[in-house]
This record gives sequence, C-alpha cells and structure tokens, in this order.
Amino acid sequence: MELHLQGRKGWKSSVVLTLLLCGVHHAGAVPVLDQSFQPQNPLLLLGTASEGNSAQTFTVGITGILSQVDVLVEQNGPFPELRLDVRPTVQGLPMEDDNAALASVTVPLAAIPFPRAFLSFDVSSFGIHVSEGELLAIVLTGNARWYGVAPGIGTPIVVEALAPLADDPYPRGAAYFRGPPGAPTFGLPGGGSLVADLGFRTFVDVVPEPTTLMLFGIGVLGLMLGRVVRQRPMGRCLSHG
Repeated sequence: MELHLQGRKGWKSSVVLTLLLCGVHHAGAVPVLDQSFQPQNPLLLLGTASEGNSAQTFTVGITGILSQVDVLVEQNGPFPELRLDVRPTVQGLPMEDDNAALASVTVPLAAIPFPRAFLSFDVSSFGIHVSEGELLAIVLTGNARWYGVAPGIGTPIVVEALAPLADDPYPRGAAYFRGPPGAPTFGLPGGGSLVADLGFRTFVDVVPEPTTLMLFGIGVLGLMLGRVVRQRPMGRCLSHG
C-alpha cells in the first residue's frame, strides 16, 4: 500500500507541476517585435504639446498580448510629461474619446530623450489581447516631437503645411493629428493632404493556443497515470506479504 500511496502523491504533484509550468510559460514569455517603422532619414513631422495630439495607426501582425510600444521622439520644450495611449480605431481613425484608451502610460520630462531616440512604454500590465489584422492607434499627448517621414519632403522642417500626395511609407497605418486635444476628430497632417508615417515599434507576447496547452497537459497526465498503474501490482504484493 505504501508504494501505491506514493504513486498517488506523485500523480497529484505532477498535475500541480504541469499547471505551474503552463503559468510560468505565459509569465516568462519574451516579447516579439511585431510592427515597426524606423525611418532612415526622419524629419520632424508632428509636435505634441498642450495644443494637440499626434497619432500613428498600425495593423497587428501577431496575435497575442501587446506588451511594449516604442516611439521615435525627443523633448519639445518645458512641458512636464508625455502620455502614450493605445486606442481602438473607428473607420480607420484613432478613437476620439480619451477615456476609450486600451492602455495609458505617462512618463516625466526627465525620461524623454534628447536628441531623438526610441522611447519605450511598458503596456504589459493592461493585458491588451491583440489579433492579427486588427487596426489600433498610438496616440501621444504632452511633451514630444514625434519623428517620421513623408515622401517628397526633403528638408528637416515641421511639415504642418500642405504637401503633395506621395507614396505611403508604412502601408499598414498612417500618421494623424488632432488639435486641440478634445477636438472632434483626427485628420491627416498638412491640411489632410500629407501621406506620412511616424517612427514606432510594437512588441507582442505570443500566448500558446488553448489547444496546445490542453494537448500538453493530456500528454503529461497520461505519462503519470501510466506510472501509477505500473506501480499498483507491486504495492499490492507488498501489502499482502
């Protein structure tokens, strides 16, 4: 009987270990670079401050949990902080309601780079599940100059003026501007005629499919049950001896 009880204890321990391993697999997932637009010769396109919001839409390429968003920015004056929102889109435009953000992270002035560099925002705590093909928006409010490109613009100027329509540098999204914050809608820069994109990167934690986890669990449980069955005759023989 002693060996039989040990087998049962081992089986229970294996079940617990299997569940813990599944949890650790998710918690220890390494972020994978999903979408990225890194302009080779970036121009200052949009400055965000108290008078407006800059935005860049992107199309999710990997299903999982959105964990990090990077933006190519530098400080824009003495404004005290910079807020990044991840928002849904409506008919291709960033959602206008500030309270509709899926994630919102604020950093102080000291954290904003100068000169320009990619600034990372950790959004993993918000648990944003994203699906391949979903269109989302990155929205900045506060202190930043957000750099990008607009084909046909060849000088480092703030292109808030009209510019000719050109090829799309990042075809899975676009840059938008809204001013002042709370204005009724986002629109294309340059009075609605500028095709532009802003530097950004998104990272996703890939979550195992439930079927994969289920098959893994069934396999481990099968091995443990087989071990218990093999141990039972030996336990009985010892108990009758």
